Amino acid sequence: ALAAAALALAAAALAAALAAAALAVAAALGTPVVSTTAGLTSALANTAVGRIVLASGTYLVSSVEFLITRSVILEAAVAGSVVLDAQASYSSPRRVLHIYSGVVQLIGLNITGGYQSGGGVTVTGGTVAISSCTIYGNSAHPNAGAGGGVYAWGGTLTITSSLIYGNQLKLGAAVSLTIKAQ
Repeated sequence: ALAAAALALAAAALAAALAAAALAVAAALGTPVVSTTAGLTSALANTAVGRIVLASGTYLVSSVEFLITRSVILEAAVAGSVVLDAQASYSSPRRVLHIYSGVVQLIGLNITGGYQSGGGVTVTGGTVAISSCTIYGNSAHPNAGAGGGVYAWGGTLTITSSLIYGNQLKLGAAVSLTIKAQ
């Protein structure tokens, strides 16, 4: 039992050291390192910022989803250590992320708590790549469409090395795609 406790402590120390190193590298490269919801909202609004590194933690969506209207990379400093949570419900529906345009990469994020069509991620335009993300615990509002986890009805979407599970809806609980005629 003592050896297991020591191993767990060593693993935690290593994870903390890796997170600190990742943040130091990002800062040295001039990449904004964000550690609060307000900081994330501000960085997404700043068109001069092309890459946003999120420190470990939970980022709560307040009254409006995180909006992406330009090219940006949004990534966790340590994959799997960042949670974007909409905390939505039937009486307070909202998505976690809504991507309107740009070339967008989501890397190493946990996306949860959305309650809207495309509760986790909605793509209405742009070229979007979701990599090494976990999208879970989202629901589509029963009166508002499709894709509890991901809903793409515009743009281009690629999902790789990601888990999408535990999302709810009558149609397309995990992922719903709408194909537009050209």
